[in-house]
Amino acid sequence: MSVILVDLVDEKHNLQINWWNWRPILAFLLEAELIDEDQFKRMGANCCGGQLTSSQAKKAAAFLEQEVILRLSDGEQIHTNGKVSIAPVESRPVSSLSSHELYATHKSCLESFVAFCNASNGFKAL
Repeated sequence: MSVILVDLVDEKHNLQINWWNWRPILAFLLEAELIDEDQFKRMGANCCGGQLTSSQAKKAAAFLEQEVILRLSDGEQIHTNGKVSIAPVESRPVSSLSSHELYATHKSCLESFVAFCNASNGFKAL
């Protein structure tokens, strides 16, 4: 399952992110007060009308670049609790993961999201 972020002006400009990576991104944006609870809920569910304006998207990108991505090396991921770890090479059953391991976003995913935000005219989450 994933979320598809679609540019508000150019529907051909989009980015798909799986939920495992998307949820921590939303949690970081909420914690930084770049989105509110309503946006968090809408953007955390399919087709619920969540969106960011161009200005909000650029602020989100700047925050993630300055406060989150700088904490990560290539091949690492960051969990919703802020813990940084090496991205697992092989999958394990979900039942064997601790709760903080369930949702983590990879550095490469954050970089893709930041690039999308900076190039977008704002976006809606589908």
